[in-house]
Amino acid sequence: MARKKLRSKHNLKAFIKEHQFVFFVAVIACIAFIISAGFVLYWFITTNTIIPQGSMTIDQLSMATLLWFIVNLVFWEALIVGLPAVIIFGVGGYLWWNGLSKKQKALFKDKDCEDKSNGGMGFFLFVAFVIYLFIDGTFFTPFGDLPLSYWLLSYLWTAVWTGILIGIPMLIIGGLWLLYVKHGKGS
Repeated sequence: MARKKLRSKHNLKAFIKEHQFVFFVAVIACIAFIISAGFVLYWFITTNTIIPQGSMTIDQLSMATLLWFIVNLVFWEALIVGLPAVIIFGVGGYLWWNGLSKKQKALFKDKDCEDKSNGGMGFFLFVAFVIYLFIDGTFFTPFGDLPLSYWLLSYLWTAVWTGILIGIPMLIIGGLWLLYVKHGKGS
C-alpha cells in the first residue's frame, strides 16, 4: 500500500511537470478568482442594505439578519465570481482533457484519492443551532440583548442534543450490525 501511494505521488508530480503550462494557468486563474471574491466581499459589505453599509454593531445583529446577509453574500459571490469560474474552468478543463492521450488519461484516473473531509459536521451543527434558536424563540433577538453565556450554552446544548439524536440510532444500528453481520447470525 505504501509503495503504491509513493508511486502515485511520483506519477502526479511527473504529470504536473509534464503539463506545467496548464497548471500555471490554473494557479493564476485561481489567484484571480480569489482576488475577485475579495473585491466582491468588500463591495457587498459597503453597499448592502441588510446591515446598512456595514454601520450596524454586533449587538444590533440577530441570527436572522446574519443569515440573510450570508445568503445574499453567497448569491452575489456565486453570480459574479463562481459562475465565470465554473465556465472558464469547465471549458478549459474540457479542452485540456480532450488533448490528453489515452495513456495520460489512464494515469490520471489511477491516482489515489485518500483525502477525506469531515462530512460537513460544522455546517450541520450550525444549521441545528439555527433551528434551536428558532424553536427557543431567540432567532430574531439581537446578539447584544442576551449574555454571551446564553449563546455559548445554546450552541453546547445544540451539540449535545444533536449527539443524542444521531448517536442513539447509530449505536442501535451498529449493535445490530455487530450482532447480525459480524457474528454471522444474519445469514
